[in-house]
Amino acid sequence: MIKLSKNFSVKKAHNTQVCLSKNLILEDKLPTKIRTVGGVDVSYVGNVGIGAVTVLDYESLERLKAQVTTCEVKIPTFRHYFRVGKSRLPWQQSKN
Repeated sequence: MIKLSKNFSVKKAHNTQVCLSKNLILEDKLPTKIRTVGGVDVSYVGNVGIGAVTVLDYESLERLKAQVTTCEVKIPTFRHYFRVGKSRLPWQQSKN
């Protein structure tokens, strides 16, 4: 079980998430020429977080960089926070 700091507040964490969600960009602002793409994922096993990132060349899909790291998680994780996953974004909604 993860021990929480006396100063940790679930309410503050939730309010921070709501505040950050207001900064979402919901329109296409990509450059005309895309050179690289990347992906990030985090998983948890007990109180250990495992993060991975990779950067690929857009045209060849050659892996340019990859990094995996682990760390002790000192605050609780809440499923679906900071996650888009398989949900649809507004511009992906059906026009029907």
